[in-house]
Formats: sequence, structure tokens, C-alpha cells
Amino acid sequence: MVELYSGTTAESTHFLQYIRPYNNAFMFTSFGVHLDRKLAIRYKRIYTFRAQGQIYHFINSLYPPGKHPSYLQLYFYDTQKEVDHRIRDQKDLEPIMIQKIINILKITNPYAIFFRNLQNIPNLHTCEIRLKANPEMKDHTSKAPIVSQVAAIWYEDEDATEIIERNIIVQKHDGYGQQIRYYFGCYDSLQYPLLFPYGEPGNVLFTHGLLEHPKLSTGPSHLVWFYILKPWFDITLRFIRVLNLHFV
Repeated sequence: MVELYSGTTAESTHFLQYIRPYNNAFMFTSFGVHLDRKLAIRYKRIYTFRAQGQIYHFINSLYPPGKHPSYLQLYFYDTQKEVDHRIRDQKDLEPIMIQKIINILKITNPYAIFFRNLQNIPNLHTCEIRLKANPEMKDHTSKAPIVSQVAAIWYEDEDATEIIERNIIVQKHDGYGQQIRYYFGCYDSLQYPLLFPYGEPGNVLFTHGLLEHPKLSTGPSHLVWFYILKPWFDITLRFIRVLNLHFV
């Protein structure tokens, strides 16, 4: 992933130019908001985006109810056509690049690994999928979380006494999903997988050597982003198209 951000090849240039639609193609959650549509109409003045109430992200149910798979469903549903599903209606995206990102995330991202493994679970319809609202970090440091720290599978006969507020329940076949609130630790990593390829909580920017600061392991993500180490400043500017969306 660092190679795509820092390289000078035609492949890297293409990736950086279309980094936002590429990120959108791999998001686990959709963007949810009550939009003031009257104000959002362009007319002849500057376009204005105003949200009413709280902005949140939305996580779909496990199975698409008679529709094309989208968001987290793309990680385990009809994976033989995964590339086609991800570039559907996205004419600027390259299938080769999509496949490359798939290969990266299936190794590095605990959410991608978890959802891909669902296709190997028998009788999945009897299970309840729970995502940790605030994933634990290894030894409470800035190291990236592992699969068991971000999600779990619960069967119908298992004791589900854990406090519900600590989990995000992904519904099964009822077509309903769940809201991901801004204060959840998983909020950013589910929405911006290309910014957080290791599934780290939004208050930590790129682990494994890019940013490791003992005083920045907790706190609002929009504050931590500004504590970027100087050697990586140039790389950060390269994904500004997604970064400015994250700040908003």
C-alpha cells in the first residue's frame, strides 16, 4: 500500500488520482446523514452541504435483499465476481488495481479477513455477527488489532450476555442494518480501509512503522491526524483526496 502512495509509476499516479472512488469501492459501511436538500441545490451560488443532526455510517445486513451486493457484502458474497461488483458503475477504476487492493486487504485488514471467512461458515443464517464497537489494541499499544479483537460469530445457542453497547450487531436476512456512530473506535477503519489498511482504530494513523507515538494511542482521530511525522508528510499529502473527506 505504501508503494501505491509513494511511487512515481503510472499505476501509482492512477491510484492517487482516483483514490476516493477506490476507497469507496472497498468501504465496509455507507455514509449516512439527514441532508438539507433545499440548501444543497446548486442554483447559481456556491454549492453548500449541510447535514441535520448527527452524521453516521451505516452497515448493511449480511445478505443483499434481491439487490447487487455492496459494501461489506462484497467481501464474502459471490466473490468469483468480486472485481466486477466493485467496479460496477465506476468506469475510471481499473480491474487490475482492484484485484491488487483485494490481495493486500485480504492479508492486512482484520475486517476483510473476518468477512471473507464467512463464506466458509456452514449455516451462516443461524449466526449473529458482532463487530467490536471499540476494538482492543494489542497490549494497549499502537499495534494493529487482530481478527478476534474486531469481530466475532455468535451462534443461537450461545450465551450472549456481553454488554450490547460494546458490540455492533450485523443483522441476518431481515434487510436491516446498524448505524456506526462517530465515537465508535471502528468508525474510521470501516469507512476508510485505504487509510487504515490494518484495521486500526481511527485515532491511530498507519501502524507498522509509519506512525508510532505513545501519547497518540487514544483521543479523537481528527486531532491525531495532525501529529504526522515529518518523513511521512509527503505521503500524507498524496492521499489528500480521501484525507479531507475524513476531516469533514
